[in-house]
Amino acid sequence: RVPEKERKSFFNIQVIAEQGGDQSSFTVYCNDQEFSSLEYGNDLFKNVAGYIIQMRQGKQRYPIFITDIDLPPSMFTDYGGGGAPTVDFLNYKKNIEVKLNDALESFGRGANVLQMKPRNTE
Repeated sequence: RVPEKERKSFFNIQVIAEQGGDQSSFTVYCNDQEFSSLEYGNDLFKNVAGYIIQMRQGKQRYPIFITDIDLPPSMFTDYGGGGAPTVDFLNYKKNIEVKLNDALESFGRGANVLQMKPRNTE
């Protein structure tokens, strides 16, 4: 449980993707907390959404927006791995935000907020 004085109304959400062969892995940073798809697997976005709810004042469930995204050029093979159009980055960002907000909504449908302990990157 996060103490009330540590809850925030805004914080940075950074998504970093890495490409390894046919697989992509994601790391999401919520201020100083790190969430990795290597650690959480298919539950990555659910864990991030649960943490965000815990950190929000009043545990409000308004939409989540990514403030920074870093995608390697290799994720855009249609462009030969060099320089994808901005619209493709924005679409990728939107798709990740949809996954985060779907996970957020699942808590509103009766799912319990996870009491996970994310790794501190400090």
